[in-house]
Amino acid sequence: MPKVKETPEEAEARKKKEFEAALAKLQRVPNDVALVRHIQDSAPRLQEVLSLGPVQAGIVAAPARDNVTEEPATADVPPAEEPERLRKFPTATVASPTVQVIFNQLEPQVRDFRIPARAKKRSVAVCEDVFSRVSHFSFASDGLDKGLILSFLLDRHIPKEIGQETSVARWLMREPEKEDRIRYLPFYEDVKLKRRLAGLKEFHGLSKVTLIENVVSQALPPSPHNVPPTRRRRA
Repeated sequence: MPKVKETPEEAEARKKKEFEAALAKLQRVPNDVALVRHIQDSAPRLQEVLSLGPVQAGIVAAPARDNVTEEPATADVPPAEEPERLRKFPTATVASPTVQVIFNQLEPQVRDFRIPARAKKRSVAVCEDVFSRVSHFSFASDGLDKGLILSFLLDRHIPKEIGQETSVARWLMREPEKEDRIRYLPFYEDVKLKRRLAGLKEFHGLSKVTLIENVVSQALPPSPHNVPPTRRRRA
């Protein structure tokens, strides 16, 4: 039988499924050498998944505020100047070679990601686990900007088209555990991302906090230690 050529949508879904499967194995067997080789062999396909182009979104109602604060609006963010170079955490160690493989694949993709023009900087209160995952990746990547990391993950994992009939991945709809959220993560929100998040709120009842925590938990491996927030110096 002639081989049926898959559509771009089918190819994208397949690549994402392969990437998610690799991450699921990572969380179950963090020190499995065979898994490291498997992910290394799958690197070209992983590269394709992470390098998907800019997303498009339909227009929906404006989102409600849910534990998200807006920071002062800024002008267009120059890509070369935007990432703030953070001091490398003194205990920035990677728990396993498998985690290092994931970080090595993600880091160049995040660095190449461009903050959309006129995007506004926001901050969101998250749980300790999610804050530690992003911070661990940041520290292990020589101070990669946390806002850039989170913006990249949201751009890649939040559905492109939102509507009443839009299917949403089960992992994206997980109910977060009830706990104090006293740690804040920055991210950059443009009009398109705002509409996509608003659509998931309107049609599926998913808050920004739920979506952000689920995206981070799905995309980044757990941190080997809880990372405390950086204390700001008083003037």
